[in-house]
Amino acid sequence: IPKELALACRALLTDEERRRRVDEQTRSFARIAREHTNTSRISMNRVAGHMTARLVATGCDPLIPAMIRGATAKHYPGIYYNSTTCAALLEPWLDYCNPLLAAVGAELLAVPPASAAMSIGSAIEIDPALLRAVLANLHRDILAAWSNPGCSPIQQHNDMALWTFLVLDIACAFRAVRSALDRRSHYRSRTRQLWICDKANRSADTSRVVAVAETAGMQLDAYLAHLSTLARDQAHFPKAVRDFATAVMADRQSMLFFIAGDDLDAAPIPATPKELGRRLETILPVPINFARHFLRQQLPARRHPWQLIDAHLGHDPLGREAYSRYSHTSWAQMQLTAQVVESILRELDVQVLRSRYGR
Repeated sequence: IPKELALACRALLTDEERRRRVDEQTRSFARIAREHTNTSRISMNRVAGHMTARLVATGCDPLIPAMIRGATAKHYPGIYYNSTTCAALLEPWLDYCNPLLAAVGAELLAVPPASAAMSIGSAIEIDPALLRAVLANLHRDILAAWSNPGCSPIQQHNDMALWTFLVLDIACAFRAVRSALDRRSHYRSRTRQLWICDKANRSADTSRVVAVAETAGMQLDAYLAHLSTLARDQAHFPKAVRDFATAVMADRQSMLFFIAGDDLDAAPIPATPKELGRRLETILPVPINFARHFLRQQLPARRHPWQLIDAHLGHDPLGREAYSRYSHTSWAQMQLTAQVVESILRELDVQVLRSRYGR
């Protein structure tokens, strides 16, 4: 709410007599409305929820009225990741309020100029140009290191794993809980379908299915092909690493892992949030769930339907998850999100990295 309006509301409601009068007026409004419409179904809760229902009915993202009415991330998870300006947030609110004010001859509201550009929402905003530069530098450094004859296959694997995580994270927006990419069977290469269960409670009820963008799918295919080669490479990797890669291909371990140590002392390390954060801190010093903030800001900017954005990020209400048994969302609709994400990856100039060792 604009600062001036917030101060006015505070002054109004801190006076006990005024607060009592406002309460009586609102209850009187509900009583008159019930008499006028000859129904008992008009309650204060329904009056309070009319703005949200009206805005959503006109195609507004429910995130907007949720932010206007001061809902928390517990009630609407998208609030935590969304970032907007005061003017953009209040525009639909004014579209709702001003016709009502005009009907009773009251003065219309406007966004105070001093507040119009004020940023509201997520404290993490990723500049696409900066992210593109970071990815370009990392890709160039990886290829430069791989061209060095002294570059070990272990380093190449770690580079491959880190790049695969970044590309898939930007495309699918993982939560920072346990392993980012789980079992191999959760991914279908032919249809580019990925089943993700990245909440603390890892059950089917907390999962989501996403359509993977083409570039991200090609990167995951390249990484799995790399693991298939690694599992058979006795010349460069010790038995512990080969066995882990074999377990990944047999669907017994999480797909993404790093290798610590050198030569015979090398051992696999799961790609936990802590391990990913340690490896990313010098490349991209932001929380490892930055992609959830990035996509939640980029997809609405491209006017992508809010229902499909919530489905992609796993923000659907419990029991109505996209592509679940009772979902109304089709696979063709979810593929529309993959197409938009693919356009974002192309704007970031994301390249598919393929393993070179052993060639």
